[in-house]
Amino acid sequence: TINGGNVTTTGAQSYSGAVTLGAATTLTASDVTFGDAVTGTSLAVSGTTTINGGGVTTTGAQSYSGAVTLGADTTLDAGAANITLSSTVDGAFALNVNSTGATTFGGAVGNTTALTSVTTNTGGTLAINGGSVKTTGAQSYGEVATLGANATLQGVNVAFASTVDSVVSTPYSLTVTDSGTTVLGGSVGALHALSSLTTDAAGDTQLKGARVSTTGDVVFNDIVKVFTDVQLQTGGDLK
Repeated sequence: TINGGNVTTTGAQSYSGAVTLGAATTLTASDVTFGDAVTGTSLAVSGTTTINGGGVTTTGAQSYSGAVTLGADTTLDAGAANITLSSTVDGAFALNVNSTGATTFGGAVGNTTALTSVTTNTGGTLAINGGSVKTTGAQSYGEVATLGANATLQGVNVAFASTVDSVVSTPYSLTVTDSGTTVLGGSVGALHALSSLTTDAAGDTQLKGARVSTTGDVVFNDIVKVFTDVQLQTGGDLK
């Protein structure tokens, strides 16, 4: 039980049993490993993080400023608060992110070691700012998504349930490499146009939103299935 608020070391800290916080607590060390489930009011990690315990649940915000490695299928749940992954996320496991606040992928996800899947819940917003998300299985995004960098999504069955837009100031590209079914469940670039949209030659793409808008090319290399009236507006070529 940690009631004193702070533990600071120049080297490692190891807690092999269950830990209970009796006060808001800061642990200062170089790396953090969670070997079991974590529950609290909020969590902020400034160094690298290894999550082996399966989940982190908070009533407030979660913030991970350094690289995150998954050692087990992991669920991050912050309720209505924000979840910010500022750096990379790697590990051959599933990542589920539940937040009706703002979810941010600030670094590449699965760039070194592909995740098995990535799922975000409905409600709130998702910012994909890290350039890439790579999985060996599905990617499912339930909320409104915004691109803060040119983004490449590589997986099997990549699905957006809602809209996808660029940030206000700069159009960015979306490239989907998907051997299964790519689902664009909402409009793409209707609020803030993308610079381009490209899908690969495998599988198929399902268009379920009312509009696709880009400042450059739209290239569908796979089969396209249209589920509603769709307006395509490009500043370049449509292929």
